[in-house]
Amino acid sequence: MEDLVVAVDSPRSVVGGKSAGLAALQAGGFPTPPALVVPHTVMEVDAAAVALAHHFASQPLAVRSSAIGEDGASRSYAGQFDSVLNVEPRAASIAAAIRQVRASAGGQVDMSVLVMPMIHPDVAGIAFSRHPITGAPGVVIEAVKGLANDLAAGRVDGERWEVSSHAVGPHQPTVLDNATAIRIAELARQVEASFGAPQDIEWALADGEITLVQSRPITTIDEIAPVPIDISYPPGPWDWDSTHSQRPNSPFNSSFFPNAFRRAGTLLGERYGLPFGGLDMRVIGGYFHIQVRPLVGKPGAAPPPDRILPLVVRVLPPFRKQARIATRAAADRVDRQWAQQWSEERRPALETTMAGWRQLDLTSLTDPQLAAHLHETIEQASDCFAWNMTTDMAYLLPLGDLVSFCQKHFDMMFADVMPLLEGSSPSEYLKSIGHLRGLLHDDEVASLRAGELDFENPQFQAAFLEHQATNGSRGLGYDVSYPTLAETSVDELAAITAYTSNHDPSLRAEEYAAELSARLGEADRSAFTELVAEARATYPLREGSEYVNARLMGLVRYALLEVGRRMTVDGELTQADDATYLTVDELTAWLAGSRPIEAGLIQRRRGEEKWALAHQPTGERADPHPAPNPSLFPPATGRFLRAIRLVVDNDMAQSGLDGRGLAASSGMHTGPVRKVDDIADLAKIRPGDVLVAPLTNSAWEAVFSVIGALVSEGGGLLSHPAIVAREYGLPAVTGFAGAMGRFADGELVTVDGSTGTVTPA
Repeated sequence: MEDLVVAVDSPRSVVGGKSAGLAALQAGGFPTPPALVVPHTVMEVDAAAVALAHHFASQPLAVRSSAIGEDGASRSYAGQFDSVLNVEPRAASIAAAIRQVRASAGGQVDMSVLVMPMIHPDVAGIAFSRHPITGAPGVVIEAVKGLANDLAAGRVDGERWEVSSHAVGPHQPTVLDNATAIRIAELARQVEASFGAPQDIEWALADGEITLVQSRPITTIDEIAPVPIDISYPPGPWDWDSTHSQRPNSPFNSSFFPNAFRRAGTLLGERYGLPFGGLDMRVIGGYFHIQVRPLVGKPGAAPPPDRILPLVVRVLPPFRKQARIATRAAADRVDRQWAQQWSEERRPALETTMAGWRQLDLTSLTDPQLAAHLHETIEQASDCFAWNMTTDMAYLLPLGDLVSFCQKHFDMMFADVMPLLEGSSPSEYLKSIGHLRGLLHDDEVASLRAGELDFENPQFQAAFLEHQATNGSRGLGYDVSYPTLAETSVDELAAITAYTSNHDPSLRAEEYAAELSARLGEADRSAFTELVAEARATYPLREGSEYVNARLMGLVRYALLEVGRRMTVDGELTQADDATYLTVDELTAWLAGSRPIEAGLIQRRRGEEKWALAHQPTGERADPHPAPNPSLFPPATGRFLRAIRLVVDNDMAQSGLDGRGLAASSGMHTGPVRKVDDIADLAKIRPGDVLVAPLTNSAWEAVFSVIGALVSEGGGLLSHPAIVAREYGLPAVTGFAGAMGRFADGELVTVDGSTGTVTPA
């Protein structure tokens, strides 16, 4: 038998390409059928057939080609050779099938033959781990009921599904459903990761279990060439907005978010009398850049020297006007008014709107109705962002006052003040999974950890569905090109079972405050206590507003994907996610009947994105002039400026220090590095991993109760990942420039969140 029939993991030169691919799948731990191979060198076909009949006993067989060179990286020979299915497990039938498969090669190639038990699937098909023509990210699936041999041979068309971060299928699917399409796509992505190249996979689904029959490289992909982008800067200094633009921004986001940012900047200046002419945002080289427009003069002009700045502020009418607004805003506590209005009016209204949108069947809308809905979601998200920037002052002012006090009385740096706020901004997501954990008995937690969901707990199940409905639309990035939490395969049940109520960071903050208070005199102690109390009371505004904004942006994405789905059905796009490469106006025009879109437009913009990925901004400040000293302005204006500086200096900042980042959340942890550059990689995180990412936002906290530590290339001490990490008691280092290239996946490291260091263990 050793000479006549061999295992699939024998040398490729013996078993052929298809068998080698199956062996690689088996080695990667993927579900595959058992199989044996008749090498192309074996001439005693009848004897080999006897051995196979004995080995497989009474099982019907599939006899398939496995030519030398078949399923290679440069050529697949797909559909050119015969496969014989439902072969009786008798030696004569097997021998006849082997000869038929060999004969289909016409003597042109060396033909080994792969023999495996016949699978009788309910559904079967093929899956491309990338788009087979463009190479665009996303899995393309074609499925048919029963066997897929006619589909693979190109004799029939299957039901087509496209899964990037979101499953898009026919309006009324009859073969697959969303959940199954996502399962198949996840396997396809895992196979690509295992093989290290895009794969064409044949799969079968029987009794709910997916089996992979073969995998071969996709040989039809046209490599996307980078398309250079003009990076000419408009006049004046422009600073890279790494918070909202760690990666290139999609054309869709670029077509509306800068306007929202400008509107927010105008509102901020009008409400608080800040001495600038507004904030501008432009897309330069694919990335958002920000400019602070001067109140007088041209962008980039040197500010007045310190010795005459107070005089300029008192004399020039624009400065005098802003100073009056600032004085009135400080006296009236406009910051508190806006925060109260947000909490009591604007946020409840948004929650009601979002709940209604979640119930909306987007597929039932006409094209004009969908266009109106898309614009409404964008308008609400833009308005929410403006509110967020304006109400941020309600927590920044008390924080700025506390920082100023601590600098004066304790000679503290900003990082030394932040521990006073730990525990004061509890994550709404964390509260939700804490509530869910409280609804579970210990035996139910054990069942969930073992992957068993067959226990009866109606209260938990109802609460979990509500949790998913509320949190599922949270975007995992600031751009709508990022998926939402509901679109990923992140195991939220793991977050729930990993939850512990033992951690209360506020206790450490109270001890720290008491220690500092003891160093003060009675009058200063009273002032310090009041400052700490107000800073802790207002600090939750930052994360609470981001929680709403992230869910709103996810609902914008859902509307966008429905447009993309319709364009895919119409043949305009290859996958729904490609709609992110179009602007709001282009999508609206298409919905209004202006079809088709410009030929090659998506391909060109994908090339521009590829170029931008290779030309990320440096993050160095573009303005050569230092910011004016807040103490040179009237008291109210100076106070507002100090608060604004907290964000400028501590949100987007990278450390720039060799071998370390910013000490964002104290604690120490040793564990294996898990680099996540693609949201799909979140699913590979295991308990105790050190998550290393370009940048996270608060929506990533779905894995925060599972990981042991966090390291991000972007983000400062006031960034959302830093804030959330402190609430989880998670050691975190943010602003670690170059972290993705510095550490290897699986490398054991020690993260010290108190010093900002990450070192090999």
